[in-house]
Formats: sequence, C-alpha cells, structure tokens
Amino acid sequence: MYISEFKSDLATSLVHSCKEAIASLPASICDASIYSFSIYCASGCTSFGVAFSTLEALNKKNESLASSDLEKLANKLSAAEWPFVNYGFEFFRDSEDLVEGFCNILYEGVFEDMDIDPKATPADLTKISTNCFVDSISNAFAKLKFDGDFSRKKFIEDPFLGLQFGAPSSNELQMMVSVSEVVNSPHWHEEVLKVFNGLSRKSKGI
Repeated sequence: MYISEFKSDLATSLVHSCKEAIASLPASICDASIYSFSIYCASGCTSFGVAFSTLEALNKKNESLASSDLEKLANKLSAAEWPFVNYGFEFFRDSEDLVEGFCNILYEGVFEDMDIDPKATPADLTKISTNCFVDSISNAFAKLKFDGDFSRKKFIEDPFLGLQFGAPSSNELQMMVSVSEVVNSPHWHEEVLKVFNGLSRKSKGI
C-alpha cells in the first residue's frame, strides 16, 4: 500500500459518503437552516458518520440553558450538543474498510512510499495516522465545497465545517483544530480556537 494512495482513496470515499448523507437529510428539517456539518468519529477514526445542527435547534438550546459565553460557544461548536450525531453512518462502510486495511499495514510497518522505523513507538505510529486522517478529511471537505454541496438551500452561506469525535482525547482535539484551520472561514476557526483554548485552561485549572 502507498500512503499517498490511501489518503486519496479515503478522501474520495468520504466525499461520496457525505454526499449520500446530505442527499438523505431528514424531512423534519426541511424548513430549517443548517449552520454546522462535520464528519463524526464515534471511536477514533475507525468509524464514521456525520453530525450537524440547525440555527433553530441552537437557539432553542441556548434559550433553555443559563450558560456562560464559553458554554454557549461550546453548544454551537460541539457535536455532543447537536441533535443529529453519527447520522448516515451506514454510508461510510467503505471508508471504514479502507481505514482498517491502513491500520493493519501501519502496525506491520510496510508501506511502498514510506520507511517506518522498526523501533517506532505507538506514539510515532499515531502521528503518522493522525497526519493521514487530517489530510484526507481536509481534502474531502475541499472537494465537497468545490462541488457546491454546502451551497444547497438548507445550508447557511458560511457553515461551520470540520471533524468531531465522541469524547475526544487531547490528540483528537488537536486534529479537530488542524482540520478546522484548513476547511473553515477565519471567523469559524477563531471560534474553534476560543473553545479549544478555554478547554485547555479549564483542564489546567486556570
């Protein structure tokens, strides 16, 4: 396997799956405005679906909660607070099969276009896989944007896009930030950094 080929194949597969998910959006939101759309990983990058929310759902949630500004921002940007999570997972089987094959070869350390040190640690392998996933997901969103999939009537003009995880680790949070930097407008990426930096300070007791 070539890593470059895997990244290209995964991006193409994710594009196809996201298009299927968008085409099958529920009728219940036909009059709503989708402001967020993310590729969602319930367990690392081994399973995929999409997560999205609407302005109407966000406003309703904010009205029902006495939240701080940071909490309201987290409500807006965190899939854990969105009404549609892991939607369309059935469309992503091919992507998951590609990742499974990649992971098997990664731990064997045999790629045609990359020499992996036999003494590579799990952290070294995680770095390789992280870079591959960030590149593939970023490229998938670039293609979806180029094709006009987020210019449909249901989406706002500048939707929040990206990668989301269930209960993300510190590495996964950094992946989310890295993808956001590539796929989002400066406005949305600044919002992501506010939440990321706020969570980092909170975890350190600052």
